[in-house]
Amino acid sequence: MGFYDLNKQEREQVTANIHGDILNEIVSGKLNKTIQYFSDEDTYIRKNAYLSIGKIYVADKRLLK
Repeated sequence: MGFYDLNKQEREQVTANIHGDILNEIVSGKLNKTIQYFSDEDTYIRKNAYLSIGKIYVADKRLLK
């Protein structure tokens, strides 16, 4: 099912899950789900993953190494 096939509340939940997964994987050093998000066939899933990386970068500079 595509990103925009979901209703607004479900899209918000998917976006929050993507952000949380990426943040957790950056902290742990394992990027399994992150790589899956970046290679997803749905453009909007990839877009949300890229935007999440930007938000994480702006929000927490300590994660930069």
